[in-house]
Amino acid sequence: MSIPPQLEDWASGHRFCVTGGRGVLGSRLAELLVSLGSADVVVFDAATPTSQDRNTSIRYVQGSILDSESLRSVVDGCHTVFHLAALTDVHRSRDQLERFFEVNAQGTALVGRACQNAGVHRIIYASTSHVYGLPEESPISEGHPLRPRSPYAASKVAGEAAMWGFALGAEVSSDILRL
Repeated sequence: MSIPPQLEDWASGHRFCVTGGRGVLGSRLAELLVSLGSADVVVFDAATPTSQDRNTSIRYVQGSILDSESLRSVVDGCHTVFHLAALTDVHRSRDQLERFFEVNAQGTALVGRACQNAGVHRIIYASTSHVYGLPEESPISEGHPLRPRSPYAASKVAGEAAMWGFALGAEVSSDILRL
């Protein structure tokens, strides 16, 4: 895969944090950032680092996005935070409604606040296409109405709302990816 030079210029020399960085997407993203020449990549995840976390160019920190103190320390000095940490099981969300909103909505707001307080330039938030519910069209446009059909999807809409609030207040630039 050929990497555009603009991406290398953007990443080179900067510090990044990937919340939920031990998952499939997060681990690949962290490795990509290292390969692009970032100065420091921090993976912040609730899971305990293992021997499979071999890349010595990546710093693995165990912690929760619900812990403001830990968040502040890992995002301090970062150029961009990729916020991938979330609970994602649609079926479990029905039985664990409070926990899903605590992690996916409140946790996202805490990530935003930590980034704001630390002077982070940008947050890239991993949301989900589940926020659209049953699509009326394909491909789905960004303007499609949000009609979440599960507590999981609703908690991700709430997380998006938190990101909109930080972006509209011009405190932190944020991008939302509906994967």
